[in-house]
Amino acid sequence: MLEDIEMKRKEMKRRYFKSEKHTIQVRVVDYIKYMDEIGMLVGCKPDLWKIFFSDPKFAWRLFMGANAPYVYRLMGPNKWDGAENAIRTIPNRVKRPLKARNCRMRKYKRRGVLDEYFRYMSMKWIAGWLVIIFVTGLSVFCSGTAGMSLLSYCIYTASFFILFSFMLLWFDMQYNMTTIL
Repeated sequence: MLEDIEMKRKEMKRRYFKSEKHTIQVRVVDYIKYMDEIGMLVGCKPDLWKIFFSDPKFAWRLFMGANAPYVYRLMGPNKWDGAENAIRTIPNRVKRPLKARNCRMRKYKRRGVLDEYFRYMSMKWIAGWLVIIFVTGLSVFCSGTAGMSLLSYCIYTASFFILFSFMLLWFDMQYNMTTIL
């Protein structure tokens, strides 16, 4: 045990330099490494290969998702039957409090199905033109005054920025949402 502690101290010294401002090496541990080590000692660290062959989708969630403490209640002593469900519902339980505010769309913005389809198609059309205008303006702006007078260059860049800003303003007006406080 003392050898393990000394090895971890050397690793922390190698990773962090000694400074008054950097107190992380004294007070903080790497959470996942620490929990995996404790889980191995207790016998509750989940076997990802075993889970992968029984439920690959859940194994992927364990591997790529948040490392919640429920993970260490899947196997071993004091196994909890609700741990798998708790892990599967983590994204929903995180998102629900963030979506607790009420939003409403202004009355004059309500539309029917055909209006929404027209709006969608017009947004696609304008987005395409916006990209064309942006690329053209960017190429004119980056090429400098090569092959044109300074006045025409200034007119092109000014018209580009004005047209581009009006298109962005139009996008903003189309999706104007207000929040009820």
